[in-house]
Amino acid sequence: MISSQMLQLSGRSWGSAKSSNVSKLLSAETVSYLVAFATLPFLTRLYGPAAFGVLGIFMALSELGGKLASLRYDLALVLPESHASAWALYRMAQRWALYFVLLILLLSYNFRWEISGYFRVEFIAPYFPIIALMVLATAWQSMASSWSMRMHHDKHLAEASVGSVLIGSSFKLLAGVLGMGAVGLLIGAALQRWLKFFYIRLCTPNSIWLHANSPGDAMRQAILYREFPLCRMPQDVLNCCSRMLPYVLLAVFFGPLIVGFYFLAGRMVQLPFSVLHEAVRQGFHVKALEAERSGESLIQLSLKLSGLLLASVLPVLVLALLWGPMLCALVLGEEWSVVGEYASWIMVAVLAHFVSLPASVLISVIGWNRFYLIFEIFSAIFRLFTVVVVARIYSPQITVMAIALSSAAVSLLLLCIVLLRVSQAGRQGRKF
Repeated sequence: MISSQMLQLSGRSWGSAKSSNVSKLLSAETVSYLVAFATLPFLTRLYGPAAFGVLGIFMALSELGGKLASLRYDLALVLPESHASAWALYRMAQRWALYFVLLILLLSYNFRWEISGYFRVEFIAPYFPIIALMVLATAWQSMASSWSMRMHHDKHLAEASVGSVLIGSSFKLLAGVLGMGAVGLLIGAALQRWLKFFYIRLCTPNSIWLHANSPGDAMRQAILYREFPLCRMPQDVLNCCSRMLPYVLLAVFFGPLIVGFYFLAGRMVQLPFSVLHEAVRQGFHVKALEAERSGESLIQLSLKLSGLLLASVLPVLVLALLWGPMLCALVLGEEWSVVGEYASWIMVAVLAHFVSLPASVLISVIGWNRFYLIFEIFSAIFRLFTVVVVARIYSPQITVMAIALSSAAVSLLLLCIVLLRVSQAGRQGRKF
């Protein structure tokens, strides 16, 4: 139902060609979600909560490393006017990611037990090489996806999403049957990311990966788009740290068992919303750029989208609050009923983040990246302080509730600030 409403919005606002591209990606990501969600009842019976706790920390670290490794130049690949210049930037960013991952692995491997012990997550120490592979795959796959979108090969990108999830999920199930434990989940996650990258690279026409490089062009493009590593990358890293913070703090205060419950709850809630979030974000970004250039009202466009998103997902929130624990116990098994309690609160944070989607898009459109970085620093401090204080005093359930409510408050505050900024500029008749 939500997917249908999103596609209707796409068709009205973004034109038939862009709507078709968004539709392909949304449909593929929806299928990927359904496959991943369908395997959860089997995975929870093959792996214990502690194994999912290891996977939660692993995924969080991989996401953080991927943003550092890419320098967020993956977001800049669609901006250069010529394909040759964009290709030079792509190759430079790809090489940097490889060197970065190798350097971090060499520097940290001999101290993996000390590093893990310092954060009281010793259970991830044996998996440092797999983490490095996942970080590199995350960075390269993000760059390849952006390049494919620039070259208008959305069909192959959609196929890669579905195929990688099918194979990755199958491997996790097989590894669980063979009793591989947490390492089976980790290898399956890394395999899924690498498969998506290789599918994009090998199944798209070879001509889109062959462009002449002029000497010094890569450095010129890197300097031209330096705002991405200087502002956007630190902001995204801080945002990622904020989202990784609950896993680390829950592990420190309550152990990997609680992390496993929290990770699975978050995964169940975030999977469908991440699908919609990415598809709608891409379409809204295009529409916002067009509106800004033509002098249309960005505030009306943003309010319309936020209202539609709220109306679409509010029934899901009510369902989760009323019957979440019962449904989780029925689907995943009785020992996982606490996942439903966590999911109900996580849904509040995810809903607020989803509704505030126009804010994150408008920030790049109006060139407010420096503000975003400052905002992220203060919001990270606020969330850290809130969670540490609550976790020291209260139970895991209260801590999860504090994590969700503080995240929701930050998302809604950002939306209000950005819309106010856009509204003031509109009244003054200024363009960004």
